[in-house]
Amino acid sequence: MRIGLIARADLTGLAAQTSAFYRHMKPAATLIVDFQKYGYNLDLSMYPDGDVQIWDTPCENPPLIQPDDVVEEFLHKVDLVFTCETPYNWWLFKRAKESGVKCVLQPNYEFMEYLLHPELPQVDLLALPSEWHIHDIREKLAHLNIKYLPVPVDREKFPFTLRTELNTILHTAGNGAQPDRNGTLFLLEAMNLVKSPVKCTIRAIKPIMGGYRGSRNITMFVNDVQHPWQLYRDEDLFVFPRRFGGLCLPMQEAMSVGMPVITSDMSPQNTFMPAEFLPTSLDHILMTRAPIEVRNIEPQDLATRIDYLFDHPGTFREMSYVADHWAEQISWSRFRSIYLQAFEALWM
Repeated sequence: MRIGLIARADLTGLAAQTSAFYRHMKPAATLIVDFQKYGYNLDLSMYPDGDVQIWDTPCENPPLIQPDDVVEEFLHKVDLVFTCETPYNWWLFKRAKESGVKCVLQPNYEFMEYLLHPELPQVDLLALPSEWHIHDIREKLAHLNIKYLPVPVDREKFPFTLRTELNTILHTAGNGAQPDRNGTLFLLEAMNLVKSPVKCTIRAIKPIMGGYRGSRNITMFVNDVQHPWQLYRDEDLFVFPRRFGGLCLPMQEAMSVGMPVITSDMSPQNTFMPAEFLPTSLDHILMTRAPIEVRNIEPQDLATRIDYLFDHPGTFREMSYVADHWAEQISWSRFRSIYLQAFEALWM
């Protein structure tokens, strides 16, 4: 089976997701979508060797369905195409079906075009990366072949180191997705309430919204890493009080390197992660491709949880071991064969 990959090569979660797929699934051909005209960088070093081609395709709303010579050439090289979130040009799915090429889309629920446009060319497999809103998806898109297929973590890139006590916190703010998806502003408030001498590092791709002006126990870095594995250094605890979302690569990566995680008591992470959960309350409904509940976290609850883990190193050490065990269960070394089986089943 010749696998084709639609990839990103910039500082985004999609690029982290597709470059990991590239390393482990070793596609026969790869199209890298060029987003430089939208302000993103292009780092081809993420895709060394192999048959790699730059694809300068427009991104339009409503979804683009337009014949493309690059896609035509690409489809001649592969038996199956894998892409995350979008095919960028939905004609790809149409032409692939005509050519006998199977297609797999690994979507993010909030950006799933099928929810607004069920008439779009159909994919052979909708491979859900998390169970967030999975029942809604199965109900609304019953005409599609749907399978839960988690995104694995690369344990070679994110190796385990035992954390034995809490001195430092890491939080990744990312691109600062609205409305404060990662709960960064709640963490900033909580750090002013923490009683223990715990320090916090925040890493972001863009400056944080809300006019952050500095704090005695917080160090901020903006756009200081080139690769995701450089985010996780000597910090002990990963704090991520996210307000909504399905797949979360940073939480998986943090646990792989041995960091216990404090996150929000909400789907999907409260269904599978061995984390210290924070209670949440409903704030408002966010309209994306579908309505999404946005949750609030109480900063005092977060500060209290941090202080508790500082005072209980034995508990903290055990949480680090649990993180290691959990990460191994979703490692690429275990899931590569599961992905291949899911792909091969499309011809059965």
